[in-house]
Amino acid sequence: MDSNSKDTEMSCHVTTTYPVVLMKKLFKIDLGMRLSVFLSSIIGIILLLTSKQTKEVGKDSNSQLIYLTVKFSDSSSLLYLISVFAVTFVSSMFTIALSVYYYSKISSKNLLLLITSDLLMVVILTNALGAAGQTTYTGLTKDPDFCGNFSKYCQHTLGSLIGTIITIVTLMLLVVLSSYSLVRRCK
Repeated sequence: MDSNSKDTEMSCHVTTTYPVVLMKKLFKIDLGMRLSVFLSSIIGIILLLTSKQTKEVGKDSNSQLIYLTVKFSDSSSLLYLISVFAVTFVSSMFTIALSVYYYSKISSKNLLLLITSDLLMVVILTNALGAAGQTTYTGLTKDPDFCGNFSKYCQHTLGSLIGTIITIVTLMLLVVLSSYSLVRRCK
């Protein structure tokens, strides 16, 4: 191995023709998408935390009312989804900070760090979406009247699942945008 080579440096010849206007546009798009991920993770957490609903289901033998309460903590897959939303929230705070801090002097290493972080969040969110979606679908097919009785719970749960899909798509677009920026830098 050559003593002049650096193992930690990427072999990327940065071009000086990278237009500043394009860099500013890409940064604005990147920042807007990262803020979207940040906000959608907060909204997903709020939707799941407020999905608790109680309903009167009948009377017992003593003529006392019987109530049934459903909440997200009744399902382990929804607990997993809310914990993944929390991880996404924290991750998006760090990636926003990294993106803003390195705005004018972002290196290829930092772009790769952002790409890796975004891909990791896509994988984790997709896993949580699959688990929560399967549990929700199974619950709805076993009792079709469930959402008729607990509409608020179903609306909040389905809203968080739709928000998860939007977050996943946004993160995948961020990976494409960061990859494009990396390729433009290394031409």
